[in-house]
Amino acid sequence: MGMPNGMMPRAVGREAAMVRLMALDGREEVTTAHVRAVAEGRFTSVARPGTSVPDDLRARMAMWGGNVAAVHRELSAEAAAAGGTAPSLRSLQRAVRQELSAGERAGLRSGEAARRGFDVYGKRPPTFRNACWEGDHKRVPVQVRLDEQTVCPWVTWFIDVATKAIVGVAVTPHQPGRDAVLAALRTGISRTTPYGPFGGLPARVRVDRGKEFLCRTVYRALGVFAVAVDDLPAYTPYRKGTIEGLNGAVERMLFVSMPGYTRRARAAEAYQPERPEDLLPFEDFVEALLDWVSWWNTEHHPRGLTGGRTPQQAWDADPAPIEVVPEEHLAFFALEDDGRVRKITTNGVSWRRRPYIAPWMTGQVGTPVRLRYLPHYDGTVEVFAATGNGQHLGTAYLAEAATRAQQRALATIRTRKAQALRADLRAAEKRRRPRYTATTTPATPGRRRTQTTGDAQAEINQAQTTDLAARALPDLIPPREPPATWARPRKRPPSSDAGLSAKMPSEHEESCTITSSPRRGRLPAPQEDHFMRLPGAQVVSTRALLTARENIRSAVESRAMICIYGSAGNGKSFAVNACLRELAPTLTRRIQFRARPSTRDLRHELFHALGLPGRPPAHPIEFDRMFRAALQEPRVLVCDEAQWLSKLCFEYLRYLWDDTESDLTIVFTGGNGCFEMLQSEPMLESRVYAWQEITRMPLDEILDVVPAFHPLWDDADPDLIALCDEEAAHGNFRAWAKITRHLTTGLRESGRTRIDEELLRWAYSKLRTRQAA
Repeated sequence: MGMPNGMMPRAVGREAAMVRLMALDGREEVTTAHVRAVAEGRFTSVARPGTSVPDDLRARMAMWGGNVAAVHRELSAEAAAAGGTAPSLRSLQRAVRQELSAGERAGLRSGEAARRGFDVYGKRPPTFRNACWEGDHKRVPVQVRLDEQTVCPWVTWFIDVATKAIVGVAVTPHQPGRDAVLAALRTGISRTTPYGPFGGLPARVRVDRGKEFLCRTVYRALGVFAVAVDDLPAYTPYRKGTIEGLNGAVERMLFVSMPGYTRRARAAEAYQPERPEDLLPFEDFVEALLDWVSWWNTEHHPRGLTGGRTPQQAWDADPAPIEVVPEEHLAFFALEDDGRVRKITTNGVSWRRRPYIAPWMTGQVGTPVRLRYLPHYDGTVEVFAATGNGQHLGTAYLAEAATRAQQRALATIRTRKAQALRADLRAAEKRRRPRYTATTTPATPGRRRTQTTGDAQAEINQAQTTDLAARALPDLIPPREPPATWARPRKRPPSSDAGLSAKMPSEHEESCTITSSPRRGRLPAPQEDHFMRLPGAQVVSTRALLTARENIRSAVESRAMICIYGSAGNGKSFAVNACLRELAPTLTRRIQFRARPSTRDLRHELFHALGLPGRPPAHPIEFDRMFRAALQEPRVLVCDEAQWLSKLCFEYLRYLWDDTESDLTIVFTGGNGCFEMLQSEPMLESRVYAWQEITRMPLDEILDVVPAFHPLWDDADPDLIALCDEEAAHGNFRAWAKITRHLTTGLRESGRTRIDEELLRWAYSKLRTRQAA
């Protein structure tokens, strides 16, 4: 390592000075000026000989965060324990200064970011305009007002490296996505008012590893114009220093003067937040930012531009040609396409189950089209012809957009829900994290709150119940194949027809009479299972039905109790009847009661359901004797609407099932409250072999099941089925049967041959159309 100009090691300098003074003195030429010159000479110190540094000095420095004194105390303690001596603190500090650079010492104290502050990066060679753009997001440290709430906006922008001109800007009130990147690029490439005169196609775009910049949509949009994207390594902001300098400049030159600036220096007294009425509206903030961008481009003189030019002067003086993109090519820049072909109907064109309309659609009903849209924006869509050369037909807008008042009310409700969730999470975190008492001695601290054994066990039991439900794998063992009489769900490609051909039941099916069960307590006839005995309805092997069949099969084989429950209309009784009709049709007996039956009612119902001879006995003991004798033969007892049974009724059923000589399987079915009722009886709940809740069918299953359920929906458009389920059926099988019955009547009485959305809405008029007061 060379010495700075005019400096030499102290020992060498002193020796040379003494030799020179002694020579002058021997010739009697030494003067006061010579002595003063030697005294004013500059020397530098070197490490004293004999200073030793331990081999693990760097590791110790890293452990103590660069604290040399702490390392010295540790070395001294180790040396004292070993009976030796450690180097002095001054010697250790000298050694650290000599062996570790300033950057390394800063990195040990504050991390990698601090170390980079001492690095030398150099400077890229000058280039021409549009040779390279740099892009970045910046979270603005300024609070602004938007829809009665306070937000900190984000700005996404691109800057030309050669001229330092800001070419594209986009502002979002939340963390930006790919739509903000595309909007900023769109403004940067276009040179028309109000975006020009800067713009054109860049040769390359330099960004960091932000997922919004590297997404497939951005790559495709730039790839159309053959623009390369440079993906810089993570944590290397110095490799895009132009945009990083702009991020710092806008904060120092604009944001710091705005009301609501969050990094402003404040007095030592209590913090007083900004009042909402003193903050800028979001629109005013965007206007101020765009004015500052215009000032930067036209009046500011950034460092690094030759001749003290402004970015616009540097841009105009650059002779490099500009590749201008025609506006018709930019009209659909960065639009996405979901790949589906739709048709224009009388309600417009449907996208994401919502209608979009436009004046130009008049006379276009039935035209096949494709849609393209901006990501994260559903206010408008661009409509293209699905045939020919894909001509652009026009822009369509959302038909039923919510009003501003509705949007504010919805935002208020969502805010309340979010606050309630945060309160629950804070309470859970408070319960999860134990608190300890303060301690002044090296001993284990005690907990502030002591839990009882009962509290701990209750919470453990509750957590185990929740964990079992979350960890259940119902599809690990697939169910057996359904019988041949059950229809299979049908997976079909989406139909291109807006309506569907109505396949009506025959006159014989429509007018046929359904005979009742030959004897009380037996399973109903297959057609009676369907709501209102819907003609043409079929048993479809849904996931819930196949699962119920496996549970019932296992219960019959094990002579067990099971519970199948769910909300009204979801198909629990239907599933039990259909499964038992296949598995045990001659062994099954069904009982169903009015509200709150007594044990006397239960005995009499069992007497008739089991088909016992004679008249019912007069005394309970005689009933019990007859039941025990009859239940020695295999029986499957279905207790429908089990939530109405009393505790004494449950105890009586348990008494019959516990009999060692009985061969009884019990299937409890019930609606709301059935699960809670059985859970409240520990003696019965512990004997339940399996539990199954039948819930509403999800949309993906509805699209496969409904066409197989009834011929009316055989060739239905999936969009029409999805619309009906979203607006009226809600995954409820009873609701689907009801709607199907209404549509059958509507087709017959109106003379129509196709079901369209108008007929579907007519069927809605027969349903409940308002909430109860």
